Amino acid sequence: DYRDKVPFFDKTYSFDYLDCEQNAGIEYVPTFYSGEFARLPRVDQEYDFLFYGNFTDERYENMLKFKSFTDKHQYILKTHLFISRSRYILHLLKGLKIKRKFISFRKMTKDEYITLFNKSRVIVDITTQSQSGMAMRVTDALGAGNRILNCNRYITREPNYTKGADPDTCPHKHPIPDGFLEDRKFKKYDYSIDLWLSRIFR
Repeated sequence: DYRDKVPFFDKTYSFDYLDCEQNAGIEYVPTFYSGEFARLPRVDQEYDFLFYGNFTDERYENMLKFKSFTDKHQYILKTHLFISRSRYILHLLKGLKIKRKFISFRKMTKDEYITLFNKSRVIVDITTQSQSGMAMRVTDALGAGNRILNCNRYITREPNYTKGADPDTCPHKHPIPDGFLEDRKFKKYDYSIDLWLSRIFR
């Protein structure tokens, strides 16, 4: 909680919509992406969906549900959830079961992520219930002009949002709209660090 520090600054910004709603004087500025995503070449797609991130119990459970959904509808899903060996062992000692084939003890490099990202038709981002700011996966996708399935209802406020799946429900609870996978690309939105800096120092 940084609110006690706000009076010491001339301007205060947040990439979290809820921060801005609940605290007068805090302006919304979305975070920035890496420039590579704006310059990705077109390649043949190998996967319908990419589900990527660090392991959390909530994300893992939602990934399993989404896996059942994609299997049922014969979609090709690529997953990569990173978990440290110590945390994995801790889960086992607590009696919590984690399917080994769905997690990885190795962090994916940035180049590996970009390659998978570019080979995937849709990026899946399932946020935690407490998160209202846009995750990096969202800005990467919107900046690349790539499709994203997301359960953060605040995404509807982003300039490049067009209605697809209901953002108030996670993807595995809602049918994928007809034609959603057919058109991979749309107009890119600028989430560059140059634009971010110009907003901060304007």
